Amino acid sequence: MRWDLKLKTPLGIFAVQCDDYAIIAAAYLSSRFTVLPPQNPLAKEAARQVHAYFKRAHGFVFELPLLSAPSEHQRRVRTAMQNIPFGETCTYGEIAKHIKSSARAVGGACRANRLPLFVPCHRVVAANGLGGFMGEGGHEHHIKKFLLQHEQTNLSHH
Repeated sequence: MRWDLKLKTPLGIFAVQCDDYAIIAAAYLSSRFTVLPPQNPLAKEAARQVHAYFKRAHGFVFELPLLSAPSEHQRRVRTAMQNIPFGETCTYGEIAKHIKSSARAVGGACRANRLPLFVPCHRVVAANGLGGFMGEGGHEHHIKKFLLQHEQTNLSHH
């Protein structure tokens, strides 16, 4: 994938792809990737906002144009995720109830999120624990845990 920004963060390299109008994709890359300075004005603004987020501006909200979700269901899940305040969480089931879906379908939409951090899928948790993050297994759970700790999320209050 062609990235327009690769930024060093406390989690390693965070990469962003964008065009002149919107952020198209974002990803956490391993630290073996090298930094790439912003390649366009939107990437520069994304870098500024990602730095601000990691400086822990409590209640920080990203204000960036994002590529629209690929389906109506994903759009509804994305809207629900974006409405979870900084420092709070919501369960898959709570989102499902709110948008009249199923917890499994909400989990699938979270897994398909191509804009992690900007669309805070890390704030969606299971009813009895952390839940998944970025697909299968638990190898990326350290990212979810870090982000929730960074936001000082209280997991006992959903």
